[in-house]
This record gives sequence, C-alpha cells and structure tokens, in this order.
Amino acid sequence: MIARILLYSLISFSCFSLTLKAMAFETVISEVKDFAEFGKTEQSVFIRAKKPTTRSVLVIHGLNLLPSKMNSVSEFYYNEGFNVLRLTLQGHDGNWEAYKKVTADIWIADVEKAFSFITSSVPGAAIDLFGYSLGAAAGIAAEQNGKLEFERMVLAAPPFEVTRVAALVEALFDFENLSIPSRLSPIYISGYGANPATPVKAYKALFELRKKIQQNVPQGFVNKPGIVFVSRKDEVVDAVNSVKFVESVSSFTTFYVEKKNSNLRPVMNHLIIDEPSLGETWPIMVEEIRRFNTVR
Repeated sequence: MIARILLYSLISFSCFSLTLKAMAFETVISEVKDFAEFGKTEQSVFIRAKKPTTRSVLVIHGLNLLPSKMNSVSEFYYNEGFNVLRLTLQGHDGNWEAYKKVTADIWIADVEKAFSFITSSVPGAAIDLFGYSLGAAAGIAAEQNGKLEFERMVLAAPPFEVTRVAALVEALFDFENLSIPSRLSPIYISGYGANPATPVKAYKALFELRKKIQQNVPQGFVNKPGIVFVSRKDEVVDAVNSVKFVESVSSFTTFYVEKKNSNLRPVMNHLIIDEPSLGETWPIMVEEIRRFNTVR
C-alpha cells in the first residue's frame, strides 16, 4: 500500500499546485494558563505545571503532522507535574511558504529557541525531550549542536534508519522545488496532517538530520536515560535497524508497541502518539513513560 502511495505521489507531483498566503515565518511561543488553550493553536505553546517545579519537557511532532496532535502526550506530562512546551517546527503551522524553505539547521534552531524559552521561564529547569519521528531527530541533532542538553529522552518512532520504500524519496532530492501531495497519505486522510503536501526540501531536511546524528555519535543521547517506542510494522522507520543503531550507541530501553483496536482509519503503524492511533496500547505506552519518569 505504501509503495502505491509513493508511486502515485511521484507520478502526480508535477500536476500539483497549492496556493496559500505567503507569510514571513517566525517562531512564536505563547504561554497559556489553561491546558484547554493547547487545542486552539498550531503555534508553539507553553504551560507551567500546576505546582512550581523545574521538571520540564519539550514535546516535538513528526513530519507534516499537526502539532496539536501531540496534545495527548502534552496533557500526560502536564498531569504528571511537568512544565510543558509543545513546539511547532517551521512549516507546520499552515505557512506553506515557510515549509518550502525548511532546512535541517532551521529545525535545529527551532529546538534551540524552544529550549531557551523554557530555561528563561523556569530557572534551573531540567528539560526532557519527547520527540516523535522528525521531532526525535530534530531534538537529538539540536543537542549534538552543543547549545543544549536534555535530562532524558523519550523517542517515538525515531527515524534513525528508514525502510526501503521510505528511502525512495531520496531520488528527488535534486528537485527541491517539487512537492509530494498528501492526498493518499494515511496521516492526512485521518485528519492528522498539517499540509496537503510535503516539499521535497522538507524530506531532504529530515534526511540531513539523520545524517548529522549518525556522523556525530557518540555525542548527544548516548550518556543519558532514554526509552524508544517503535512498531515492528512501521511503514517508515526500519524498526530492526533503528533499534540496532540505538543499542550500539546508548543504553536506551526499547519498547515495541503495536496497535490494538485502534479506530483510526486508514491504519498507519508509524503513527503512535495517542489513543486514536494506538487504541488499547496507548495506556500501556503511557504507563511505561510514567514508570520511566519515576526513575531519576
């Protein structure tokens, strides 16, 4: 199925057109006092814990995923007593012109700005990372850049290694002005997609983040507590080789998650971020994160 989707995309991208109002991109981080406000914006948003604490977390979404779809993760951490910043990486707030211009360094800068926002808002903040897919890669690459350090990491479907089908997009990297439609993407059909297309430049930026991570080992996530969640059936991430990579450079724990009675259609095993996407497995994943967080 995924192969057919990609083939369709490669055939149809030349006919694709999208007209959205061009806007200058600027990372805007708003602080709110009520968690209900998280669901009202796709911009970066920060909320302080119910009780004063230095425990904080930076939550980062996946490629072409609506940032607000990370609200279940954000709410979990908020209820666990964390200060929470849900970051919006450039191109995921509806600004198509900004999406077409993304680079790995721009996304790294987004992470650095969000990290700095937390440290300036919470003196002495101990900041964890929850990164899903692109978010995992951006967070790790940002730490390797040397300007920040996370206390611990929770990585969901980290794209350290990708499947052969997902790697086919590399053939388009010389055509940065092209965009691949999302009309047949399970994420977009299910209402989780941020844009009706993904620029080739965005895919290239993601692969550049992967390259940075692989080249900069052992810096970064090696010497800290971490846990990885991944599905053996993931259509994008090569679960076997990604886990091998993690185990070769870190002491992270791997937890395999498989959907059970998920009502989200069409099914995409790469999507493992909330109850609709995971079904009965979501509470199990949450409990594993809670257990991980209690060990300090």
